Amino acid sequence: MPLTQNNSKNLTIGFLCGKKELGTSAAYCKALFALKQIYRCRLVLFGNAITQNLYSQCDFIDENLDMGEPDTSIKSPKSREQIATINSCALDYLIVADAKSAFIRFCLTTSARRVICGLKAISLLSWRTRTIPIYASAKYANTHYDDLLLYFARRINPRIYEARVGEVDFSHARFYADDKAKQKVDVFLAKHGVEKAFVISGKASAESVESKASVSGMDSACLVAPPPIEKSLFDKSHTSHRPKLILINPFNVNNPHTLPLVYWLELIARISQNSAYKVVIATYPAVAESFARALDSLPNNVRERIAVFHNDANLLNLVALLEKMDCLISPSTGTIHIANVLKIPAIGLYADYDRGRWGHENIRYVCVPDRAQNLTQVQCQGIIANTISLVDSICQVESK
Repeated sequence: MPLTQNNSKNLTIGFLCGKKELGTSAAYCKALFALKQIYRCRLVLFGNAITQNLYSQCDFIDENLDMGEPDTSIKSPKSREQIATINSCALDYLIVADAKSAFIRFCLTTSARRVICGLKAISLLSWRTRTIPIYASAKYANTHYDDLLLYFARRINPRIYEARVGEVDFSHARFYADDKAKQKVDVFLAKHGVEKAFVISGKASAESVESKASVSGMDSACLVAPPPIEKSLFDKSHTSHRPKLILINPFNVNNPHTLPLVYWLELIARISQNSAYKVVIATYPAVAESFARALDSLPNNVRERIAVFHNDANLLNLVALLEKMDCLISPSTGTIHIANVLKIPAIGLYADYDRGRWGHENIRYVCVPDRAQNLTQVQCQGIIANTISLVDSICQVESK
């Protein structure tokens, strides 16, 4: 039965997460918020430990379930249990964000009335699917992933979607830290003296981005100049009396286009030497020990200017920390996708090809032209120089 404005609010819509990845999980936020606002539905997130933690404070999700990654074998006890969980929700629509055929087949095994998915051979064979040709149409080729998922939301009912999407205030499509996480971050920052008064002098460097890029030895085309900076992007309370907080995230699991660790350390050291900045590093259990050893290679007077936030598995701590930052520097990984949702200015060290699907409007880019192990010293120094140039531009601080 076609949806009408009267019956759309009675819908139950499920959203099935694919792989257990932080970046992908963060990118769901905009579409999930749109589903709730546009269809005024009961919204169920079938996710994993990451999504359950990350979305735990989001009131636009009615049920936030940790099922683990979908077991696409269909016949295993785990798979049958997952399917039973989905069926218990009596879904009108089930959106599967991962376009792999195995995930689509898994969804078609459930009792959901309709399955919204990418166009694949298996989806063409079922009358229950409504598809989006994300691989077959040039229209979607360079669409950012969070915006791509809006097409899945639209596919439920294009007429209602178009009538209501203009009224949606997407500024509320974001993550929220709980009080415990906020307190943890406040204690951490106070411990490192961030509340101590610093007077930041000077305005944004007048030297152009292009000239800095050429001096650094890199092609200026590898650096994407930032758009005009809105003051609201970096206004924080008492910003004129404290250093700008720069979170640098050198950690990366899936993306090979990044700086080698030794050059991340050089970038950290050079930014920390500017008294206008306070460098913050957020570690997590898998990297904390090895990164601590790497930091030991820096001089004492540099290390003492770096604040290391030892996070546990709680992603809300990372959300709370990012909310306090003036800028993030990161490769294409989960942290930068969370920052995008929070509208935190960010500098992405990205491969050029990665900016299409995994880029964001809030990111300024520095091109990483090759895998870390293949980068030359000149290329690494150029990436560092270009990154510092963008930090100065975002924070309106003169280079020192």
